Amino acid sequence: RLAVTATADTRTREDIRTELRLQDSAEFVASFARPELALSAERKRGAGHKRVLELVAARPDRSGVIYAGSRDGVDKLAETLRGEGVPALAYHAGLDKNLRAERLEKFLEADAAVMVATIAFGMGVDKPDVRYVIHADPPASIEAYWQEIGRAGRDGDPAEGITLYGASDMAWAFRRLDGRDVDESVKQVQGRKVRQLYAMLDGAACRAAAVRRYFGEEGVDACGQCDLCLGTVETVDATEAAQKALSAVHRMGGRFGRVRLVDHLLGKTKTPSAFEAGLSTFGVGQELSAAGWRDLFDQLLFDGLLRENHEDGYPLIGLGELEGVKAVYRGERRVALRKGMDDPEPGARSSRARKKTSGSSAATVIAPHDQPLFDALRAWRRDEAARQHLPPYVIFHDRTLAEIAAKKPKGLPSLAAISGVGEGKLERYGEAVLEVLNAATV
Repeated sequence: RLAVTATADTRTREDIRTELRLQDSAEFVASFARPELALSAERKRGAGHKRVLELVAARPDRSGVIYAGSRDGVDKLAETLRGEGVPALAYHAGLDKNLRAERLEKFLEADAAVMVATIAFGMGVDKPDVRYVIHADPPASIEAYWQEIGRAGRDGDPAEGITLYGASDMAWAFRRLDGRDVDESVKQVQGRKVRQLYAMLDGAACRAAAVRRYFGEEGVDACGQCDLCLGTVETVDATEAAQKALSAVHRMGGRFGRVRLVDHLLGKTKTPSAFEAGLSTFGVGQELSAAGWRDLFDQLLFDGLLRENHEDGYPLIGLGELEGVKAVYRGERRVALRKGMDDPEPGARSSRARKKTSGSSAATVIAPHDQPLFDALRAWRRDEAARQHLPPYVIFHDRTLAEIAAKKPKGLPSLAAISGVGEGKLERYGEAVLEVLNAATV
């Protein structure tokens, strides 16, 4: 017997071995790396269809796959794209079998076509030149994410995986899970997978590295090309809080799950033992809310600094890569946490807030005397984006270029102080930006 799968975490592989009675067989696990894929994720506003249209319009004459969570969503999104001149096809299980086959053939043969589909589309699809996969709605798990994103770039050339997500998507995933007629233990496992997916999407660690660690790889380096590595996501320094969390896990002996650990840090454990109440970490975590601590624990899991161990189906949290943990303790390794999803949904703001934020953002308003420099920076960004085959916003957002044009930094330290210029971007683009500034001010 031979069992073969492309995306299975440690627990799933063990389930396969048990069900097929392969306990004594050899197991071969290759790397899950996909270096040709540049990953990104962004929070959704509304249904996200407008943003999908913008993403597709920025990638003309390329083949792509767009995943939506429902048949109705697929039909509406495909119709919207066609209305803007995009050669979009709809594909889902509610269509006639012959029509699905016809559309699949068109997609495979076209030099540039966009397939809008549910997860019914994917198995057996072998189109090597798919240049991007966009999730208009997030997938169900990291396994599903890696399978679906992996339909891009099979020819080895650069490709993109872009995911739109929101708090409402996560809530819907849990509602759907609660409605399933399955054992509670299965719901716990699936619920953990949902949390892990959204921790990766809304996290601050390299996306590709987080996925590879999820599948059990060790010694994983950052990819250097996802949106997080490139510094396009706003984060906060959570190193001190991470030190407290790691210390709490160590002092509690790796015998508890995240709910108990969060209660411990907040000092809210019901009837704590004298031993626990006497620990230096009991109640020291007042700087974060319970939700904030849960986010941080998820982040530490994806950073490889913590690991979940399953005993009787309950995930217990223990320390992960010890050298990394020691580096955090010593302050040699920083932990960044992405800012929380606390922005109100569109339509939920007051009329005053809508008036204040309507029109162009204040950050992108350019003073007349700064306009030539701003235009020069945008021209440089356009050329750099074309050279890397990336959309310009991945290099720098307009608001960042506007601030650079206004403040005219003289060196790398002052450039680093500008919003949107993280360490990765400073190293990658800092000297080039300064050259543009010097040339424009000569």
